[in-house]
Amino acid sequence: MYNIKLQAGLPEGTQFGNKAEIYFDTNPPIITNTAFTTLETYIPQAIPASYPVFQLHLFPNPTDDMLRIYVDRDADFYICGSLGERYLMGRLTVGENRLTVGNIPVGQYWLVVQAEGRQMSQPLTIVR
Repeated sequence: MYNIKLQAGLPEGTQFGNKAEIYFDTNPPIITNTAFTTLETYIPQAIPASYPVFQLHLFPNPTDDMLRIYVDRDADFYICGSLGERYLMGRLTVGENRLTVGNIPVGQYWLVVQAEGRQMSQPLTIVR
């Protein structure tokens, strides 16, 4: 672990150099190249708020056959694998929706929901 105590009054652009000695067992140390850090002052004007795009709840997760999905607006959905292959797609309506996923192989998937030009995704696990 590496840390420094900053001295007050350092000008912008001040550079700090550091290298390390890494020890493996009783062998001589391996000395790293010197890494440099430049002191810069950055004060953000605004930090954007992060809000969910819309309400999306799925349960039970993991599931073996019946998946219940709650959305607060009509939306399109698809369930895809890690390589993007789609297994099931359709339309969700406001409130609770029930999907049968028993024909999808056991594994890890993504439920992707799209509404009003925006998209949310949640991991989904199918078990037997």
